[in-house]
Amino acid sequence: MPDFRDWREHCRSFDRMAIEVPGVVALSGLKEPVRLKATRVSADFFSFFDFKPSLGRTFTPDEFRAGAPRSVW
Repeated sequence: MPDFRDWREHCRSFDRMAIEVPGVVALSGLKEPVRLKATRVSADFFSFFDFKPSLGRTFTPDEFRAGAPRSVW
């Protein structure tokens, strides 16, 4: 992630950049926790591909800043 932030801030070859990082998360609050496949994405991931949510919203730039909760990034 720190490298991506640097590339995005200093790169002049691209108009914009997005990143995705696959992983596993735990869903709790059920009888037993469940491990789920998940992908963390950068704040502009959806706009990069021109995706628009059917419900809700995409991420804001504040949710992608250093120190943001890991549930967001």
